[in-house]
Amino acid sequence: MKKPILFLIGLLILTSSNAQNTGGPYVTDGNTILLMHFDGNLVNNSTLSSDGIPHGSGTSYSANTLSNLGQSLNLDGSTYVTIPHHENLNLSGDWTIEAWINISSYNTNHQYIVTKPGDSDTYWANYALQLNPWWDNILHAFYFPADETRINVTDIRPELNQWYHITFIRDTENAVISITVRDDNWEIVSSNSRSYTGNDMLLSSRDLRIGEGFIGDIDELRISNMVRDFSFTLDKPQITSENLIIYYDTENLSDANTILGQLQPKIDFYKKYFKYFFTNHSKIFSINICKDLSEFNQFKPDGIPDFETSYLHNEILYIINPTTTAQLGYFDSFEQAAM
Repeated sequence: MKKPILFLIGLLILTSSNAQNTGGPYVTDGNTILLMHFDGNLVNNSTLSSDGIPHGSGTSYSANTLSNLGQSLNLDGSTYVTIPHHENLNLSGDWTIEAWINISSYNTNHQYIVTKPGDSDTYWANYALQLNPWWDNILHAFYFPADETRINVTDIRPELNQWYHITFIRDTENAVISITVRDDNWEIVSSNSRSYTGNDMLLSSRDLRIGEGFIGDIDELRISNMVRDFSFTLDKPQITSENLIIYYDTENLSDANTILGQLQPKIDFYKKYFKYFFTNHSKIFSINICKDLSEFNQFKPDGIPDFETSYLHNEILYIINPTTTAQLGYFDSFEQAAM
């Protein structure tokens, strides 16, 4: 029998039109063509294309300083990774290409984050996202609808030794391509877009390339054949017991940890925006691990039913609770659970 894992997530209801975690770590869905976590390997978590193949001896992995993203792919400018060609990697409609990058130094030649090189000329790509050294290392995203015909959009030059999330979107409904740059707090640093005409697309039989000429780290590379929505909306908080409990059916601790990982970006979002609803926001949330469910039953808010310890067995109950009690009557005593 499946055991319910309980997550207490506070008083805000967070909604998003994008079911995926913003910024990662992502899970695959039917629109995920490529998903590389780079957690010590080149495994592609999408079944729609193959695993990565390293080229050169300078490929390694670094501990990513971004929360919950594990390791990242480290490149020295002379090495890169390929994904064997598959027709799924050729994009001709909507797409979202995204990755976290941290540039150690600029190169004097092409610095590709990712590209699907052209057959006649590798530069005539089906799509490409790069740093352009001839234009002061600005971000440059482009595709070729035909030989020698480029449609492109540019954005800022990222600073060295800082993490940025880069998104390159082609939106066929609005005939727009765009780049959006976010910092490690998920704030938009810069965004630029332009319209295009025509639906032609130059396809390619060459392998996808990741990090060719790039010096630094790349992480959470995802390619989707849809326009991903990264917006969040926050509903007005409602202080009712029904909003405090969310159940997830799971068989094992690994699933529970996966669920927590999926919640983490939302938790981080609470930390940032909770202040819009509560005046005292010096410290809003802390995450506490309760191995004994009776501890939760002891400090739970009034109106929340007791839960049997046997439900969890060796699972871990994750409690996410406010550490400020301003306007949070339910939590006047529950805060003690963090002690």
